[in-house]
Amino acid sequence: MSNQKRIKIVFCIPELVIGGSEIALCEMLLALKETNIFDLSVITFNKITHPRYKYFFEEHGITVLDASKDETKPKFLRNILRLHKARKYFKQQDIIVDFKYTYAYRFYRDIKKPKICWLHCGFNYFQKHLNAELLSKYDKVVCLSNNIIHEIKENYPILQDKIVRIYNPINVERILNQSNEIMYSTDGRYFVAVQRLDPHEKDVETVIRAFNIFAESNKELKLYIVGGGSVEYTDYLKGLCETDRIIFTGELKNPYSMIKNAEALILSSKMEVGEGLPLVLLESQALNTLCISSNVKSGPPEILLNGQAGLLFETSNPEDLANKLTAVCSDQVYVLKLVQYAKEQITRFSSKKSADDFIKVIHEIRAE
Repeated sequence: MSNQKRIKIVFCIPELVIGGSEIALCEMLLALKETNIFDLSVITFNKITHPRYKYFFEEHGITVLDASKDETKPKFLRNILRLHKARKYFKQQDIIVDFKYTYAYRFYRDIKKPKICWLHCGFNYFQKHLNAELLSKYDKVVCLSNNIIHEIKENYPILQDKIVRIYNPINVERILNQSNEIMYSTDGRYFVAVQRLDPHEKDVETVIRAFNIFAESNKELKLYIVGGGSVEYTDYLKGLCETDRIIFTGELKNPYSMIKNAEALILSSKMEVGEGLPLVLLESQALNTLCISSNVKSGPPEILLNGQAGLLFETSNPEDLANKLTAVCSDQVYVLKLVQYAKEQITRFSSKKSADDFIKVIHEIRAE
């Protein structure tokens, strides 16, 4: 398909940091690029500072528009210039995708282009922070799991015909290849938790408290906590540790080798926030590593098939998580059974399938 006939799609995202939705965006862009159907671009509203993304967009030839405020201009002009720049670009597109909620809506709300909103959250977050009336103005609203679709349709009839499910995409081959790159040296047996050190969304405290309990009877295994956060909160978490076998690595560009060699990956989230479809669980399954997740609504139970493809523990319950850690060490046959079942199910989340689902949505919108 020639450049002139390609469908111009811009993906909006507030900023490009190391997080699940940002990584999912990159994987989706790569999968869509391979179809040769679209002219793809990204608009971000904060400067790209992370080298990972600068390299990614240059390497794959994807246009990025920086719509951050120009700090060299007078204060009264900064928002006006940013608004003008973004709106001019949106008008040149065929379809606008707000990839992280409705952040950019104010920039394009009156532009007559098909619009898609992408929700990276569980239903609890949806109820507290999102506006169904605003979402109804989009042509389609993408959710990450069947669970949240069911909840939204049941509670918000206005969105009944807008909601579609597209899973976060993963490329198993790429993950396996990258797992051969060692970013952090480990020794012995260990568990690993890979998540932002964010007191508002994630629940690393429960992971630490659970490992403290587990470590009373197990004197061998370590816990590696991979992720960045504020100095103050990281110091607070370190103060909770009752053993020197809990190790903070900081943020790692590529944690796959650590995940691949772990006894299990642990994900702990807060019930009031929930989860959309955590990529780290999918990545762990691709690496044949057992997943242990808090049983929050939406993504984790759907990925782990309600305990058939991984272990679920009661949210914010360190005793229950400690019991799960002990079970992993004592019943390897059961662990292998869970890992094998997860391996058989991982094709549900392939990048090609997610791209195909997105293309179906585009065709539906353009046919209306």
